[in-house]
Amino acid sequence: MEGLRNSSGAGKRRQAVRLGEVVADLMERSVTPGYQRFALLQQTWVELVPAAIAEHTRLADCSGGLLTVSVDSPAHMYELQLCRVELLRALRERCGRLKPKRIKFVVDG
Repeated sequence: MEGLRNSSGAGKRRQAVRLGEVVADLMERSVTPGYQRFALLQQTWVELVPAAIAEHTRLADCSGGLLTVSVDSPAHMYELQLCRVELLRALRERCGRLKPKRIKFVVDG
């Protein structure tokens, strides 16, 4: 297959690749590991939080040591805040490398 000129204009040629191959490689190297860690966090969350409360929550983000949890009502958020310390301890014990240092609850209903 004919190569493409690179953006530096130095005259070097690169081999053309299929977009699907590039996307698959990106998913494998970048997205999949993060998704797997987040999936473990989600699974652990569901195991720790009673179903009656968990169904009113959604893990929105976990970055920089901060786990952000969307809650659909202030009443459910209050219940979660009461057990924040215990939740955080259990999540840190069970979630390997993805260990949140803090939990932030936000009402998003």
